[in-house]
Amino acid sequence: MHDNEFNKILAALLETTNYYDFMQGCESIINCDILNGDQEREIMRVFEIKQKENELNTKKRKEGVEIIMNMTYGEFVESLQFNSLPPFVRACIYDTDYVYIFRDTNHLQGLQRAYIHREQLSQTERDTFIANHVLSIQEALDYDLREKNMKIILGMGQEEFTEALNTDTLPRFVRAKTRDPDYIFLYSEFSGSGGYDYAYWNRMKLRTMEYDQFKDICGI
Repeated sequence: MHDNEFNKILAALLETTNYYDFMQGCESIINCDILNGDQEREIMRVFEIKQKENELNTKKRKEGVEIIMNMTYGEFVESLQFNSLPPFVRACIYDTDYVYIFRDTNHLQGLQRAYIHREQLSQTERDTFIANHVLSIQEALDYDLREKNMKIILGMGQEEFTEALNTDTLPRFVRAKTRDPDYIFLYSEFSGSGGYDYAYWNRMKLRTMEYDQFKDICGI
């Protein structure tokens, strides 16, 4: 293999943050039969680097899953709702702790089912896990849209938010209800002088509150 082509492939492999992507890249891009001795040694060096990274990720994942499995139902639901579960890289098919088939139960979709199946978080991202165990198909679509639109709202500056609230151009979405994983019964109250100032600092309430009701409590 020409050195320029090899170096491009090597750079791409080094940039992969996920072990699955790295291994897939090795299997699909590299033809070991056309590598020279120096290139083979360099590939092995990169492989050892990625393997050590993955060993650290595996250790952190084990610790994170252990914390999750020791949570009470209330602790787990709160962590799921506030997206405060322990952070770690999920297991992939190349990891020794990857499970091909998890046990299943007859529990209906909901937070109780999610709690029973929480070990699946070892290799399932939070949003996918929520869609699999907490929500129906429609609720999952509503949840996804709500997450995206709340991110837009919470990312607005005060002037932009006030104008959108005034002109009724804030995003439209289905509000979180009691059984949804992102439903919040009590929000932290941020003080403001009232009106639009109060509305801006308390706009997170829009996750569960329609715009008309929100304007009412803000005195707008």
